[in-house]
Amino acid sequence: MKRKSILLFLLSAVTCFFATAQNADSVANRIIIGYFNKQEVLNVLPEAVQFEAEYAKIKAEYEEQFNALTEEYDKKVQNFLEKRDNVSNAMRLALQTEITELESRINLYKKRYQNDLSKRRSNFYTPIESRIDEAISQVCSERNIAIVFDKSTPVYVSSQCEDITPYVKIKLGL
Repeated sequence: MKRKSILLFLLSAVTCFFATAQNADSVANRIIIGYFNKQEVLNVLPEAVQFEAEYAKIKAEYEEQFNALTEEYDKKVQNFLEKRDNVSNAMRLALQTEITELESRINLYKKRYQNDLSKRRSNFYTPIESRIDEAISQVCSERNIAIVFDKSTPVYVSSQCEDITPYVKIKLGL
């Protein structure tokens, strides 16, 4: 019986030792989660601020031209509605064709200007995002951070998470 008690005691001690060692190891190797506010960085990045101002100007010019085409379309539709009962079938068809062609031009113009704006934005932000990703990677390596989320995504961020936005700004020279 005494042997069994000693064996049971030694077995318990070894189990406790490994459990304590494993717990200490897991604390030392804990996963650090960080978050990053991408929009905050983009709002202070000089080239992004300049691009957004230029982009807004170009977009406004496109929209002004689009609105002019839309006004012309509205006038033609109104003109058609006023004259449709007082003109010949040939003239009615001609007015309808004119409206349909203008409608097609407006749709094509809108598609082209939206594609142009999309390409401009993509061409500008692709290298910027690569720079930001590289800065994030460097900060994570330096601070032993395993996972980073954009601050706009999570529903809850605890105080145990680390905001790396200031460190990324430093890496980007901001």
